[in-house]
Amino acid sequence: MTGRLERRAQGLDRLTALPVGPLDEYHEAVLAARGEGVVAGDAALALWGLADVNTREIEIILPAGQRVRRANDRRFRLRQRRLDPDQIDQVEGIPVLAPQVAIEEAIAKGLEGNIVEEAITNARRRELVGELGAARLRVLLADRTARVHGDTVTRAPA
Repeated sequence: MTGRLERRAQGLDRLTALPVGPLDEYHEAVLAARGEGVVAGDAALALWGLADVNTREIEIILPAGQRVRRANDRRFRLRQRRLDPDQIDQVEGIPVLAPQVAIEEAIAKGLEGNIVEEAITNARRRELVGELGAARLRVLLADRTARVHGDTVTRAPA
């Protein structure tokens, strides 16, 4: 079989006869996590095509309770988090955080506001988040921005 397989990571080989696709790295990241991982972080925004982010590594969330082993491939970063089934979606068969959850994570991690706004706008335009969901994301972003700048946020009574 020499020449037919290409080693991509420990325990992960690729058939060289198959063409390389633009989503291969995402597939590899999930497979490197024993097929139980979910694409998260900036990589989730990129996989959904919501924002122009430069992902140096693909972040993978493993189910809570699954042993996290050190990733042998520097392209992937593994972490644990309990996810509800409604927080997980798929893009071309690749498990990924749902758009709303991916954007919430981006806000919490401090991703630049203009990139987050781009993600919200694109998710809303493509109907991946509803109008109310987009509004909630913008409130989260505004609150984060206010905290960073030491401003106080005043809301009109509901």
